[in-house]
Formats: sequence, structure tokens, C-alpha cells
Amino acid sequence: DFDFFADWWFVTTERLKVGLTFPEGWFKANVIMIQDTEKHPRTEVVANFFGFLQPFSPGLWALLAFTIVISGVAYYVIDYFESKTQGREMEMRLRDSIFAASMAFVGDHRTSPKGPAARLLTFALLALYMAIVSL
Repeated sequence: DFDFFADWWFVTTERLKVGLTFPEGWFKANVIMIQDTEKHPRTEVVANFFGFLQPFSPGLWALLAFTIVISGVAYYVIDYFESKTQGREMEMRLRDSIFAASMAFVGDHRTSPKGPAARLLTFALLALYMAIVSL
């Protein structure tokens, strides 16, 4: 038998010791949009699968993709030099570095690099992406 409950709980060591898990949420879905249907009658809904691209121009999307790839290569090069100077194995392969750069673009930094130079690059990228999105 299993019990299931959902609520907001503090993560404590006592709860972790008894086996409770606290999954980390991916996004907050606590925004509700309501529309007055008398003032705004429903029109025919047309699916636009590429509607997420509309906030930016195609040139800016290309620049962002280029920035993500170049940033991933920069992560890889930084990790290469740090691993050589510290005598350790590299933390990420090239594709993992590009993935880490793309995750920084969406604001997720759980895959952040361990070295100080790569962390500084992550901080700079997060600031750059925040500035771009705020425009």
C-alpha cells in the first residue's frame, strides 16, 4: 500500500532519513489567465507551431544559436586547459559543454562547470541572456 500526498513541505534531514523525496520542480505553473468571453468572443483558434519564435527576429535567433555553440566550445576549451594544469580528467565532452551552454540560455544552471573560469563564463552568459530577454 502507498499513500500519496501533495503539499508544500520543508526539506529536513529527518524527512530525508525516512525516505521522503523532494523532487525539484522544472517550472512554476501558478499563473492563471482568465478572459471575459462577453467582451472578447472566442474566435477560431489556429495552431501556430512556430509561435514561440515570434518574440525575436530570425537574425536574433541565429545569433543566439551561434552564441550557444561558441559558448559550449569555450566551456570545452576552458575545461581542457584546467584539466591539463590540474592533472585530472575533463568533466564534459564537447556536446555536454554545448548542452550546458544551452541550459544556461534557459536559466537552468544545474549543469554548471566546477572551475572558476567556466563559472565566470556561465555568469556572463546568464547576464547576457537576461539582458536579451528583457529587451
